[in-house]
Amino acid sequence: MNLGLSDRLALVTGATEGIGRAISLELAAEGAHVILCARTPSRLEALQAEIEEAGGRATAIAADLVAPEASSQVLAEVRARFARLDILVNNVGGAERFGGFFDLSDEDWVSCFDLNVMTVVRMVRTFAPLLTASAAGRIITVGSVTGLQPGRYNPHYALAKCALLNLNEYLSNEFAASGLTVNLVSAGPVHSAAWDRLVQRLSQETATSLEATAERIDREEAGKIPLGRVGKPGDVAAAVALLASARAGWITGANVIVDGGKVAGIL
Repeated sequence: MNLGLSDRLALVTGATEGIGRAISLELAAEGAHVILCARTPSRLEALQAEIEEAGGRATAIAADLVAPEASSQVLAEVRARFARLDILVNNVGGAERFGGFFDLSDEDWVSCFDLNVMTVVRMVRTFAPLLTASAAGRIITVGSVTGLQPGRYNPHYALAKCALLNLNEYLSNEFAASGLTVNLVSAGPVHSAAWDRLVQRLSQETATSLEATAERIDREEAGKIPLGRVGKPGDVAAAVALLASARAGWITGANVIVDGGKVAGIL
């Protein structure tokens, strides 16, 4: 897209799988130096090598951001190596356990909120001084359309993603005076590692093959989407890259829905 990110330093959380991986690759392809943050060093090293082999720039920092002290540890490394940050992409999220309302324990609700919301709170709070000091500061959080329209399962996940909508609005006002923009990208159904885990769980529950389950779920989900297909991680990554660029300098507090028209077709 030639978005002019060659002088930007971006940090992507949950960088090694699915949407996070696609975002990291997209930002690097647009010229940004990408700080890859995730839990598994081997996956970080592999992604860093892939970006560098393609001519991009990347730095890996391993951290489990659920730990309250992790964001400060990441900040210390960023300060030591770069002393600045332009773009923070809060992508880490998900749920450790899936299920219906009566399947979930108190711990499931708390851990899901911690993973999806408190990681964002801590990263923004910790990196705010660097981001507000940037002439092109960006905070972009990856959410889900379930925050707007919950489905039949995983109400704890939908609730956490809904909280990000409110947090996005608050933070966009909080940082407006400094010129730091804050936006949310709400993704629809996307083929990813999380999608594969869902297919595997449903395959076990229904005692059908992975192939048959994957085909059925894909067909059912595509039927709910006006554009007729399940999304790809790159669909979401493209929106994130645009919001990270100077072209989006007058966009803040927005919830950019990337779902093939699914929510618009429901509401």
